[in-house]
Amino acid sequence: MIQPCDAVDDQFDRLWGAREAAYAALILRDQAWMRWRFVRHPHWAYTIWAARRKGELAGYAVARLGSTVIRHAAIQTCRI
Repeated sequence: MIQPCDAVDDQFDRLWGAREAAYAALILRDQAWMRWRFVRHPHWAYTIWAARRKGELAGYAVARLGSTVIRHAAIQTCRI
């Protein structure tokens, strides 16, 4: 079943931990990285879709829809 994912949890760590030995080179995609890149991104809004088999995470897809989303209202300027 594929559904929008509301939380990035330890299932993401287990998913990548089970697959990392199959690759000679792999960029870490654990829950800490997923939160940094897709959940807490300051300018873009992402949607994470989780594919689950028997309740366990089997894969995921991430989509960025629309244009820039500015989440921080304060913009700092510097005068020289």
